[in-house]
Amino acid sequence: MNKNEMIKNVKELAIPALHVTFSMNVDELNETVRNAMFERFVSEVVCDSELCGVSPIESRKFAIDFIQNNDYVKNCLTATINLVLNGAFTKKWQLNNFVDKLLWVHVVKACHEKLGNNKNIPIDMI
Repeated sequence: MNKNEMIKNVKELAIPALHVTFSMNVDELNETVRNAMFERFVSEVVCDSELCGVSPIESRKFAIDFIQNNDYVKNCLTATINLVLNGAFTKKWQLNNFVDKLLWVHVVKACHEKLGNNKNIPIDMI
């Protein structure tokens, strides 16, 4: 896949915080996709953690700590970035479903550890 094809593909995925232009070189594109996918993971973890009872005020800090300190999630982020850059996703819903399935159970487990036996946590999903 050439640079223009990569740019066209990642633009169509409509990743939050992604501002891609055809004047970018490959390194700039890679860095932009990396940053955007980090934000995409943060938004997913924030959403899931709030569903599990983490307060909205704490949820972004929780999400960033969770992503930076969990080897599984760091590896998932790296793998997802590589998949995006290699054109594995052609539709926004494919990427969204992939990220959601990668993270949900792990976020629930982390929330359970953080909050204890909170009734809001769907423990049957673990």
